[in-house]
Order: sequence, then C-alpha cells, then structure tokens
Amino acid sequence: MFYVRPQVEFINSSWWQWGVWGNMPFEQWYKHRLRESKWDEMLVAMSALPVEHELHIGTCSENVVADFYAKLGVDPKPELLNARTNETLSTAAISFLLRNRKYRPTPHANKADVILEDFAPFKAAPKPWCLQPHLVEEVIERNRESNLRLLELVPAHVAEQIAADPHWWDPNAYADKRHWDWTDPGILAEGHNDADALRRLSEKGMA
Repeated sequence: MFYVRPQVEFINSSWWQWGVWGNMPFEQWYKHRLRESKWDEMLVAMSALPVEHELHIGTCSENVVADFYAKLGVDPKPELLNARTNETLSTAAISFLLRNRKYRPTPHANKADVILEDFAPFKAAPKPWCLQPHLVEEVIERNRESNLRLLELVPAHVAEQIAADPHWWDPNAYADKRHWDWTDPGILAEGHNDADALRRLSEKGMA
C-alpha cells in the first residue's frame, strides 16, 4: 500500500510528529525532509522490489482506513471507518509537552500524544504550522517535476485527484496558514490547563 499526500502537508505534519522532539535544528531537519519527499522515486523503488508483489496506490485525501480495508477485501469494524487517530496535536498540547519533555523525550515516544489528542481543553486550540510562506513555495517548486512524473506512475483516478488538488501545485492553497513559533520563550510558561493534563497522564500510568 502506497498513499501519497502533498509534500507541504507531509513536511508540516512530520515536523510536529517527529522533528520537534529530536535534536536536529529545524533548518537542518527541513533540508533533509525536502530531499526525502520525492514520491515518484519512492514509488519506482517499491515497484522494483525483487519479490512478487502487488502495489496499491492512493492519496491521503480519501478515507485511508476504508480504502485500505477495501483493497484487502476485508470488512472493517464500523467504528474504525470514521475514527481519526494519529492527527497532529494542537498548539496547546504541543506547548504543554515542550514544557514537560519527560512525557515526550524522543521523536517516537508518543504515548502522551495518544492520551492528550482528545483532551478537550487542548483539542480546541488551533493546529500548528511550521512553514513560512517562502518555504511553502520552495517545497512546491522543488517537487513540481517529481510530482509531474508521479502523475505518469499512478492509476488514472489517483492522477486526476492529484492534478486537481492545488495543495500539490499552488502556494496560495496555504494562504490561510500562519507560522507558529514553537521557540517563543512564552511557551515555557505554565498553562492554566497543565494541572488537569498532568492528572490525565497520571491516570493513564504516566506519572
């Protein structure tokens, strides 16, 4: 199974899921991610695997869970079809974890994310955005040729979805996004929901 999404969205979400919790400065991390976001190259490499296989391709704009089960020919549990998990945390939740790094010590120690993703006082806050407008433009332009090649490699209905979605091609599709500065010293000040969040983590075994 190979699901693709616009590189701008991928880079933003992967920063908040992994990058911000690591030791690599954003500029260095960004350059690395930018080099690793050529979906056409990944698809060619997967297609060339020296074992018998069948490759299914889709986009993240559809219901990935439903599509995944459908391609396997399996009926999913109804509650899975509309479940939303592994989403980017809100600015409030990320701020809390930046203040309390023992609960998010490494890029892959994400138990606290799962516990806090539906914590109502945090969930109401906006989603974070790490890319300044000039970086959005750079990501799109640096991947334009790669994405044009991708259109030739994927099934026709997937190519149509990608070609029609401005988030792959036009920086203006992200005009409503506002950069959130996670390095602002004010983030380290205690928030008024911190005590409740700490209690919730404790109740889930993260004392």
